[in-house]
Order: sequence, then C-alpha cells, then structure tokens
Amino acid sequence: MPGNIIFCNSTGLRRTVVFLFVFCIIQFSSAWIYPASSFSGIGSAVQEKFLGVPFQYCLWLVVSLCFYLDSRRSGLTFYSRVLLPISPFILIGFASSIFGVMPFDSLRYLILFLVMCVSSVLPVSVLPLSVMEKYFFNIFSGIVVISLIYGVAFPDYGVQAYGIQRALRGFFTNKNQFGWFSAISLIIIVVFFDV
Repeated sequence: MPGNIIFCNSTGLRRTVVFLFVFCIIQFSSAWIYPASSFSGIGSAVQEKFLGVPFQYCLWLVVSLCFYLDSRRSGLTFYSRVLLPISPFILIGFASSIFGVMPFDSLRYLILFLVMCVSSVLPVSVLPLSVMEKYFFNIFSGIVVISLIYGVAFPDYGVQAYGIQRALRGFFTNKNQFGWFSAISLIIIVVFFDV
C-alpha cells in the first residue's frame, strides 16, 4: 500500500517536490492575488489572506513529510552539508525562542525558517541540478512576467497607491515584496539564461 501513495516512489516524490517548490515560492514570497497590505506585510502575508493559515500549515506538513521520506531514502548528509553555513543562525533562533519574551511566536517563526531551509534544499536533493535550473528559470521569470501583465491589465488590483504615486505590485501583497522578488528573479534569469 505505501507504494501507491503519491510521494512514496521516486517519480511521485519528484513530482511532489516540483509541486511543493512552486507553492513554497508562493508562500514564502507572499505572491497572492489579494488587496495590498501594509508596508512590511510580514504579519499579514498569511493571516489576512483567505485560507492563508490552512494553506501554510498544510504546506509545512507536506514539506516535512517529503523531507522525512527523502531523508529516509538518502540520509541527512546532504542536508547537513548544505545547511551547515546557516547552522549558527538556527542555534541562535532556538536560543532566542526558548529565552525570548514571546517563546511561542519565536518558535513559530523558527519553524517557518527551518521549513524554508528544508524546502530550498529538498528539490536539489531529489532532482538533478540541470532540471532544477530549468525550474528556477521558468518559475521565477514566469511569476515576474505574469505579475507585470497582471499589473498592467488590471491596474485596480495590480497597482498600489504609494503616497501620491502608484506603484506596481503585481500578484504580491505590496510593491516592496514584488521588488525584492524581481531582483532575485533577475539574478536567476541572468545566471540561468542559457538553460
């Protein structure tokens, strides 16, 4: 019976990881088709969105399950090697969540940070690097292009008032998130252009 579950065989795990990769980009970049949020948008990135919290926790659960299945298949050596440079930040996060003023909120953000780290390593652990380069190029450039088209075609939704001017936000909750995502996308597009 376990072989029939979608992500227990290697092909199913690869498809699930690609699916998760797209949804992790949506989750962690706050690319939502919803009204503009405040300046930071961090607190409202999930909680003010329709079905945002169930989406977040289901995504965390599926990422954790895929991580568990992949670590049982190939071990934790690759993950520990990739995450070693940021391990001091993880340890500081654990310490601050234990000794902080709001330990439960700190722990929640630390879990979010760990899920983000694992979800960034998981695709490269399961798929060949050349395939992931194509996915990176297509997904990031696709989200930016679609956001630009959305902002131009539907300015009531894809543009946000910023003082007396209007700023393009596309699918994102505010212009700042669209800006940093576009900057990262530009780097990815330039690096993987020949893919």
